[in-house]
Amino acid sequence: MRLSNRHGLLLIILIGGCTPLRGLVGGGDPVDRLAAGVTIVRDEWGVPHIHGETDAHAAFGAGYAQAEDGFARLEDSYLHALGRASHWYGEAHLASDLVRAAFEIERLAREEYEREPAERREIWDAFAAGINYYIRTSGERPRLITRFEPWMPFALVRRIDDRTVVDGVRLDTILSGTGAGAVRTRAEADVAYPAMARAVAPQRTAGGHALLLQSVRGEFFGAFHDYELVLSSGTGWGVRGFAVLGTPVPRDGHNRRIAWAHATSGADVADIYEVTLDGAGDSLTYPFDGERRSASAWQDTLLVNSGTGVQPRVFTFHRTHHGPIVARDGARALAVRIARIEEGGSLQQWYAMSRALGPAEFRSALDARAVAASTVYADVDGNILHVHGGAVPVRDPAIDWSRPVDGTSSSAEWRGYHALDELPQALNPESGRVDAAELPRSDAGVSFPDYMTTAPTRAAARPDTTWTAETWAGTAFDTRIPDAPRAIDDLAADWEQIGGMNPVRARRLDGVVERLRSWDGRATVDSEAATLYVLWQERVRAGGMSGEYTGFRAMEDVLTRLERDWGSTRVAWGELNRLARSGVGDAEPVADSASLPVPGAPSWTGVMFTLDARDEAGRRRRYGVGGVTVVSAVELAPDVRSHTIVPFGQSAHPASAHFFDQAALYARGELKPAWLATGSAVPNARRVYRPGGTAVRELR
Repeated sequence: MRLSNRHGLLLIILIGGCTPLRGLVGGGDPVDRLAAGVTIVRDEWGVPHIHGETDAHAAFGAGYAQAEDGFARLEDSYLHALGRASHWYGEAHLASDLVRAAFEIERLAREEYEREPAERREIWDAFAAGINYYIRTSGERPRLITRFEPWMPFALVRRIDDRTVVDGVRLDTILSGTGAGAVRTRAEADVAYPAMARAVAPQRTAGGHALLLQSVRGEFFGAFHDYELVLSSGTGWGVRGFAVLGTPVPRDGHNRRIAWAHATSGADVADIYEVTLDGAGDSLTYPFDGERRSASAWQDTLLVNSGTGVQPRVFTFHRTHHGPIVARDGARALAVRIARIEEGGSLQQWYAMSRALGPAEFRSALDARAVAASTVYADVDGNILHVHGGAVPVRDPAIDWSRPVDGTSSSAEWRGYHALDELPQALNPESGRVDAAELPRSDAGVSFPDYMTTAPTRAAARPDTTWTAETWAGTAFDTRIPDAPRAIDDLAADWEQIGGMNPVRARRLDGVVERLRSWDGRATVDSEAATLYVLWQERVRAGGMSGEYTGFRAMEDVLTRLERDWGSTRVAWGELNRLARSGVGDAEPVADSASLPVPGAPSWTGVMFTLDARDEAGRRRRYGVGGVTVVSAVELAPDVRSHTIVPFGQSAHPASAHFFDQAALYARGELKPAWLATGSAVPNARRVYRPGGTAVRELR
């Protein structure tokens, strides 16, 4: 793994004059005046470095740049977030729209925005104004959302996948309780995408600086994306990172003093409550602590594209005081509660984190506990921190929270959220490293409830290594499959037993077993053993075979398939495993044009560098549809240095030079330099302009 560093690294924050937003609306068009206070610089990778006179100006530029890099993709995110996807895409997305309607996401988002203080509301207002300014000045024609509102990002960050399983209940079962029928309209979500974050202290690094690494995993195509940007303002804001597309502040990133990243904690942040309903229609009640409560009912109308036209469809929803009812079986009903859906607060927390310049300020931002994830932190003073879990509800530890609980008793009620000091955490541990894949140990011997300490099962970084920035970043591209040796031993045992009974049949696998035994277990593009292993394990997982020696028989099937499709059983993994991007924005790849061989393996293998590729009938090759979507490595030197990569490129426009320009680096396991710089300080700047396209100056 190499860091691509052709042009050096530079950290400069430009601090300009501070003009409050309220003072910019006195004359002329206020939106034009906002645009005049923003400068956007595109670097050689197309990443926007946005500088504004105030934080609100910078947010305006963020909205404009996100729309500029792919308005259709941006609008798609909002269509799904607002529960309007079936209006455009039809029945296949009805379940997700129904989940958002059941949780009343739009109402919650509007109310959260209205609670915001005026100084922060300026940021949200300006961000929406930047998107609308792009529509106005570019001639873009939205599909459904003709005007973006400042409350909409608060809906977007309340993302709830309808395929989510809570205590054994899949949320798209809501289909059967709203009159929509019980048929699932989207594929099973059998792929889990835990994010990774880790940090090491200066004593563990060759350069004497703390290092932080993050690897984000998710779907490559669809509704929700990460967006890389740099923001700075005359009021001292200066941050680089990845925002949720459709929001103005980085979720993960770094400034000139600190870096942070979120990761999957595994802590239980949602529960299913079981109640028994009495009554009919809108007059439903359920028992609670010896009394009867009403299950509120309401109707919502969704527009659904049927293919022959858009039809309004009316659905009825019910909720208990625990939350919306997502499943019913006669009188038995299941209601779900998810941490922070009601309260919100994640955008505000990310904004505060991005402005923090040290541990005290950062912990103050963390104390909002609005993000249901673990957080890893490092700074230029050498501090490292891991807080396991964020928004973790306080519960009765005597109850088994891994299954639906009794919704008729207050004993199962949440009792607020755990205070920051009550969460497992490690600040500057003696080991010199923190990893979100490991539960922080308590020196005081404090025990934590089971619902808080469920930890991911990924392998942590090697504890006995002195890291360089390059080797540290390289761990995100580790293609070693941890369970391969055990599985191969099982296959070899089958092969040896069959060899004693039927030597002729066993002989077909002689070379296969030899290749697998001598394999280093890594899914590299040139590995023939990786091809055999992945296809073999996929066949085993597919089932349909009974009796003895299923592993051996599964490998026989794989060899037959390879001989049929490729004319050989010796096929390099990169011949099958490909990275491609369709010529229609962010649609899934449909052709082999300009595809690249890529390492990595499916998420079910436990590999660090995940690449899930779709295997379709009639195709020899498979194309990545999910896996690692962001890698970010930060060295907390006096001048903070960072490197990042995404699978494709900054732009969603097929004609853009930045549509697929990062793909080759991604496939080689390299990162691009990621400068925290603005204006004339941006190395290899390609374009400098203001929102609306007015050039500040022309560059090569």
